[in-house]
Amino acid sequence: MGFREVTFQQLEDLDLSAELDAVFITKEHLVEAFEPKYTKIYHQAEVPFFYIESKKSHVPFTIEELSYDEVPDLSSDMYATGYYGKDASHWGYGLYNGVMNETNIQAVYSHIFTTIESLHNDGGT
Repeated sequence: MGFREVTFQQLEDLDLSAELDAVFITKEHLVEAFEPKYTKIYHQAEVPFFYIESKKSHVPFTIEELSYDEVPDLSSDMYATGYYGKDASHWGYGLYNGVMNETNIQAVYSHIFTTIESLHNDGGT
């Protein structure tokens, strides 16, 4: 599994299922990712989205009527949350003992990759 960077413009233009296995939205892009015009993409894409260090879970990204500030911190103990619009699945990934270090972050990514793999094996994307 390799990584490649895509812009939000590319998210709007790509047939994501043909190009990617999943989309990771990192902390510095969460506010932009919240824009209502992307809500439809999160629901209809054939790939899961993972929001890294979002304390508000996947909720503000998937409910267009809410403003980012209206959503309370829902998952302060989660390092990452995931959302797959195809079947409305969502996941949370916490750090071991709540400690942010390289080993624990790698473990979270390992769990995320396992989730992505299981979607493929279950006939997902």
